[in-house]
Amino acid sequence: MPSPGWIRLLIAAAAAIMLLVSLLSGGAEGAPGLRSVGVATSVLTLAVLLFDRSAWRWPLLRRLGELAGTRILHGTWRGTYSYTDDGSGNAGRAPLYLAIHQTYSQIRVRAYFPATGSTSISLLASLRGEDHRHVLRYVFQHTAPPPDRDANRPTEGVCELAVVGSPVEELTGSYYAERGGKGLITLRQHSSRVAGSAAHAARLDYLGPADIEAEALSV
Repeated sequence: MPSPGWIRLLIAAAAAIMLLVSLLSGGAEGAPGLRSVGVATSVLTLAVLLFDRSAWRWPLLRRLGELAGTRILHGTWRGTYSYTDDGSGNAGRAPLYLAIHQTYSQIRVRAYFPATGSTSISLLASLRGEDHRHVLRYVFQHTAPPPDRDANRPTEGVCELAVVGSPVEELTGSYYAERGGKGLITLRQHSSRVAGSAAHAARLDYLGPADIEAEALSV
C-alpha cells in the first residue's frame, strides 16, 4: 500500500497535470467552462496539499490555528527522561531528543537517546485536544545499535505527553516499554528543524520556554 507521502505526491502530480491540460485547452471550442472548472479544481487541490504540508505553520495561519486550538510540535525537542526502571530494575536520568515531523493531518515521532545510541520510532501517533489540554500519544518501537541488540532486543511501548502552552513550551509525560522499562519525560527546549540523527540533534540551536513565547509574539 502506498505511503501517505506517495499518495500526496500522486495527488499533486494529478492536479498539476489537470491544470496544465486545462490551460492548454483554453482555445478549444466549448472548452471555456471545462477549463475554468479544471483550473479551479487543480488550484484548490494544490492549495489544500500545500496547507496540509507546511502552510498551516506560516506565521499568520499559525496564530489563527493556535487561537482555534491547534498545537504545533514540529521540530526537535530537547530534554531528559528519568527512568524508574530500565528493564533491569535500574533507575537513572539521561538526555533525550524528540524529533517530530508534523503536517496538519499527520504526526510522526522519532526519539534519540545519545547516552545509549538507541532510537525509537512511532508506529502510531495522535495529537488530540482533551478538555482544557492537548495530549500527544504514540506507540513506539525502540531499537538499540546493531552491536548491542543481542543484549538489548528491540521492544515496543507507549508514550503519553501533555502539550503545555500556546505556542507550545513544554512536553511532559511518561512512557512504558513492553519489556518493563518505564519512566518520565520532560522536554523544554525546541528547535524548528527536524533532526535526522542524535548527532544532528546535538548540533541544533534550541529555544527555551521564554524564548519560544517571545519569538511567537515577535512574528
